[in-house]
Amino acid sequence: MVQIRKYILLVTVLLFALAPAGFAQQDLPVQEVAKVGKRMVSMLDEMKIIESGVQNADAKEITQVEQAFSTLKIRWGILNNDAQFIIAAYEHLIEMVVQYEQKSEAITLAIEERKIWLTSSALLDSAEKNIAAQVENYKQMEDEAFKLSLLQQQAPLLEKLKLKEGLLFTSLTDTYTKAMQAAEKYPELLQRASAIEDNYIVIKSSSEKIQAAEYKPFLARIKDYLMTFAAVAILLMFANMVQAKIQAYKQMRKSMQEYKQMIKPEDEIPTI
Repeated sequence: MVQIRKYILLVTVLLFALAPAGFAQQDLPVQEVAKVGKRMVSMLDEMKIIESGVQNADAKEITQVEQAFSTLKIRWGILNNDAQFIIAAYEHLIEMVVQYEQKSEAITLAIEERKIWLTSSALLDSAEKNIAAQVENYKQMEDEAFKLSLLQQQAPLLEKLKLKEGLLFTSLTDTYTKAMQAAEKYPELLQRASAIEDNYIVIKSSSEKIQAAEYKPFLARIKDYLMTFAAVAILLMFANMVQAKIQAYKQMRKSMQEYKQMIKPEDEIPTI
């Protein structure tokens, strides 16, 4: 604000230096001065209306707001050019110029911020629909990959499917990454980003299974299944063993407490 005031004062000095000799406030028609002031006040009021329309504007409305603001700036520039000596001669008119410059900068920043938000929101909308639509598709591809892996003769078809899926997953990952980056700056978009992330995780899991699919002889499949089953059984056995030890420890503590109660002298005063 201080810099703007200095700039306005500098312009005022220059205008007075360039003004005709003997130019002063009393040389200006009162009605002309009032007319200029009234137009400036009117345009400042228009700026308030424009500023109020920025915050919740949608994509179409922000374009209209931006166009209205551009038109206002042109009108303001014409007025300042035509009435430069009048404005320079009156402090209250110079103050309005300062107000305009401050408000103009604020509106410009608000419009740019709103446009960025709208772009981010639109990106999330597109990502949300695109990724959600692929969840069912990936389930089908996962089933197809499993079926193709059952026969060695279908290996070329399986590789073709894996190539197709790999390209699709790369595209979806790019969409997902951009959506997450767009949502980081705006807390109100993070909730929508969470739903996108959930669907992406499901897709990523399916993608890994599709890419891991390959033909294996029947006996090799049985072996893998048994090893998986054995691993699960070992984990369950370990969990049961840990649980049993915990129960035994709790029972031991309970027994010790009961034993202490039994051997405590009758005249012993309990302590808290």
